[in-house]
Amino acid sequence: MKNRQEYLKNYRKNNKDKIKKYFQDNKKRLTSYRKKYYTGLYGSWYAMKQRCGNPKNKSYKNYGGRGITYDKNWESFDGFKEDMGDSYKKGLTLDRIDNNASYSKENCRWATRKVQANNQRKNILIKYKGKTLTESQWAEELGLKTHTLMFRRIRGWPLARRMTGTLERSAKL
Repeated sequence: MKNRQEYLKNYRKNNKDKIKKYFQDNKKRLTSYRKKYYTGLYGSWYAMKQRCGNPKNKSYKNYGGRGITYDKNWESFDGFKEDMGDSYKKGLTLDRIDNNASYSKENCRWATRKVQANNQRKNILIKYKGKTLTESQWAEELGLKTHTLMFRRIRGWPLARRMTGTLERSAKL
């Protein structure tokens, strides 16, 4: 392995101009290939399959490793496109409504990154005045920065004070 690494390092060092020229000459082709196959509807389908079925994927432990699978109809892109293609809009990402359930037509929707960020297992849900929202949703509703609520929680502020209180500063002497 070390010999291969040394070989590649030397090759790159000795052929900088050649490598640079290759990427300049093929930039348009390489970029259009990536855009065509790894973005949009196809990209979402491909990424979902990788997360659920490829143990070498860095996100596998949070998906396939937890038993999250996808509808057998979605094994092919055509099946996925048939179920989800009509509602797809550019800029949206595939989101599971129930994070503990698998990918299926009934459990998936196209959502913005903001909606997805509020639909994660790691979110802290706060029930206040009969309403349950994530910490960042409460911050937005109260006109605070997300970090303000987080630091108040970390510092042990009681819930009522955390949601309504202001920072008290000591007077300078």
